Amino acid sequence: MPTVVAVFAGLLGLERITPRMWGGIALGTLGVALVIATSGVEFSASSVRGDLLTVLAVLCWAGYTVGLRSLPRGSARSA
Repeated sequence: MPTVVAVFAGLLGLERITPRMWGGIALGTLGVALVIATSGVEFSASSVRGDLLTVLAVLCWAGYTVGLRSLPRGSARSA
């Protein structure tokens, strides 16, 4: 999640991605790839729907988090 948020913020110009951040993004992506590789990569019709929903959830959550960064202080109301 932090990796996706950092990339979104960088693409939208809300945050400058430093070389150290790029290293963290690469390390995080490598970690995810390692976890996926050790549990076995399998693409089947039964799992594609869940996989796509998971990716969509991550993108929505990252978009929400980056969107909150652009709000002025005090504009978010507590429920």
